[in-house]
Amino acid sequence: MPDLPPSSDESDSPDGYVVPHETLRLAVAGIDGAGEEYLSAVYSPARGKTETAVLYLHGFGSSQLGEKAIFFRYLFDAIGWPFLSLDFRGHGDSDGEMEGLTLSRCVEDAEAGLRELWRRGARRVLLFGSSMGGRVALELAARGVAGVGEPEVKALVAIAPAVDMLERTEARAGAEGLAHWQSAGAVEVVTEVVSCSLGWGWVEDLRRRDVEGLASRLAVPSLFFQGKLDDTVSWQAVDRFAKAAKGLITLDLFPDGDHRLLNHKETLAERTVEFLTSCEGLGASPESQGN
Repeated sequence: MPDLPPSSDESDSPDGYVVPHETLRLAVAGIDGAGEEYLSAVYSPARGKTETAVLYLHGFGSSQLGEKAIFFRYLFDAIGWPFLSLDFRGHGDSDGEMEGLTLSRCVEDAEAGLRELWRRGARRVLLFGSSMGGRVALELAARGVAGVGEPEVKALVAIAPAVDMLERTEARAGAEGLAHWQSAGAVEVVTEVVSCSLGWGWVEDLRRRDVEGLASRLAVPSLFFQGKLDDTVSWQAVDRFAKAAKGLITLDLFPDGDHRLLNHKETLAERTVEFLTSCEGLGASPESQGN
């Protein structure tokens, strides 16, 4: 197995090693196709020759510079695979506002990441998503066919994938809150990581999504990590989704795990490598590329 990445939340390891990386600006179409907006992205190249790459997708209100994103960048550098992360619009250093956030917009942003990986020679991709990013990864993996100029999705790893995002949003707002939200057009949302104005389009877009059909359309082996003490994503909802996916999802539950699972990073890394070693179609296995 490759050496585990540093457990520090800093961008460099205790021994001073820094993963080689390049900061990018990826163009995406603006609102209603008007002009262009830009995504902030960070690309770490492969250590050797490979056509397999990783696209990392962060959670709601977070960024590509979060602790998990940095941790897994080190892991995949040790494995030898290129690693691309990006900030969804309205997050981090990307253009756009949180008020205009929708799941569909996030999917478009992730597709821009896939096209960038294709441009750099990737033909197979592992999607790695956290929370909202895990839901975006599922939407991409369930498309069935890669878009033009995109590598083929071969596997998926998700930490607390937000499969119950609509139900949680509506439950927290309540009937009166939803009516006010729709009438006002936007409301203030406060979480542990962000305080922002969020538009009604967030709810409208989620209501157009078929989450039950998403499980049946999933066609790649997937690994889910989920904490039972998560107060953001219901572990029961994730369990039901996994069972509906025709045996393609391995669900790893942590009885003492919260939403972020930061206290279990080393275990996540070990089990991710085990999972990828068992996946067909990703090219050379992690066991053959590390060290």
